[in-house]
Amino acid sequence: MTQTTSAYHFGSIVREGATISVVAASALRKGMPSSAALAAKMVERFKPKYLVMLGICAGVHGKTNLGDVIVADPSWDCGSGKFAEGADGSQVFLAAPYPHPLEPQISQIASELAGRPETSRTIKGSWMGAEPPTALNIRVGPMASGAAVLASSQAILPITAQNRELLGVEMEAYAVMAAADYARRPSPIPIVIKSVCDFADSTKSDDWQRYASFTSAAFFDLLVRNPDFPIPDLDMV
Repeated sequence: MTQTTSAYHFGSIVREGATISVVAASALRKGMPSSAALAAKMVERFKPKYLVMLGICAGVHGKTNLGDVIVADPSWDCGSGKFAEGADGSQVFLAAPYPHPLEPQISQIASELAGRPETSRTIKGSWMGAEPPTALNIRVGPMASGAAVLASSQAILPITAQNRELLGVEMEAYAVMAAADYARRPSPIPIVIKSVCDFADSTKSDDWQRYASFTSAAFFDLLVRNPDFPIPDLDMV
């Protein structure tokens, strides 16, 4: 039997004389199963106070710009529900998602930081590559997780029906939230921050993935260095 191993990267964030240890890893495959397995393994091994996922997502056209940072609150599995038969015999999907909210204190701190104009200026000013000709916005709001990559403007419409304030769609956030829920007590606080790299339509490309990855990571760095962000007693994130 082949044993699957994970590569871990260790670092630290220094803030006000306190050192927060950070362990980073990435799943071998896309999607919720792989992310849930990795997140659960890291929680069991390192017993962190925070379980954080950064990365990229698809944004809702008209609500977001390329590179926009979205802090998931809430997150849910948009594929949760059942397929049934409508009155005319057609197949219909009856969604039954379970939204997972962000911890209220973290949501409030992220919202306040997002509302400061200097936050966006700092992130854009530290990026050295090409960037889209649009403003960089930072939002705390709904993000849905699904099993499939979306590359059709019609595919996102049923998901927006589940929450009219939907900002982004991706493939792993809810898995990380669930992994934290099922962890042994004291369980970590899950945080998902992802940035828009496309709009899940026919124009989908990889052109802005590096920029979006950077903006999500840069916002997390500012968030955890914020004086109001609670530093855990145990220094592992």
